[in-house]
Amino acid sequence: VATGSLAGGLPPSEEVILARGIQIHRATSWLMHAFKWSATLGSFPKVLLAFRLLSLRLLAQARFCCDDLRTACAMLGATADESAGASSRPLHDFLPRLRAEYFTELLGPAGRVVARMGCIRGVADAGQAGALVHHSMLLPLRFPALLGGVLSAQVETTVTRGLHLRVSYPCKGQGGESQSCEGVVVPCAGGATRTCLVPLDFPWAEEEAKLTIGLQLVLRVDSCCADSPGKARVEHGATGVGAHQQLYRRLNELPLGKPEEVPFIVTRTPAAGAGG
Repeated sequence: VATGSLAGGLPPSEEVILARGIQIHRATSWLMHAFKWSATLGSFPKVLLAFRLLSLRLLAQARFCCDDLRTACAMLGATADESAGASSRPLHDFLPRLRAEYFTELLGPAGRVVARMGCIRGVADAGQAGALVHHSMLLPLRFPALLGGVLSAQVETTVTRGLHLRVSYPCKGQGGESQSCEGVVVPCAGGATRTCLVPLDFPWAEEEAKLTIGLQLVLRVDSCCADSPGKARVEHGATGVGAHQQLYRRLNELPLGKPEEVPFIVTRTPAAGAGG
């Protein structure tokens, strides 16, 4: 990500600084968690931690995540005084000094690093008999408003941790607002092809047609690197940003593969064959 506009000339606006901080943070997370690095490097090249701090430094300059920057610096070994003054240090202090051969060595003999992949292969109504079908060939699924339903989604992926299937669909609430479901964790075991079951609920829905369920695989950064007690640590590639922060979801979720849309219909009566 280019940072030239931050290096000299007229001071950039807070909006520009914020945008650059988000770009660098997300790009760093991609490099940390979306590639299969050599085992000799650990889970990812540790030089990327410098770019994590650089992104937090930019976010702090844009008046976001100031406390998170200090905490991240302390977790990576900075003294109390160094951590306290991190938000005022010049940007070049956060850039690592690398040898010209570094990136060639990083890629190894093959000269490349394999990216992790993920895609949605098929969907079906889990309450009905029948095979999973690609969304483009699917007739609208029918779900009863009173009972809701369960969507079965088949996912193909090489990701081993932190993958979620984010689900959203329109559902008018008591005030007429649109609601959506957060989604489910994609199982980390079971080979490259895995099945997710997504509960759907339509508490105030009326019978409607031409609705779609939006599906998107996302890598949740802090879930990729959580230790056994469930703590996500900066040194392991965590966002370094508290879940209460306004930017947290944008920094923590990285879309993987294409979004898909599944047509469905909400009916006032149970679907044929549902229930006992």
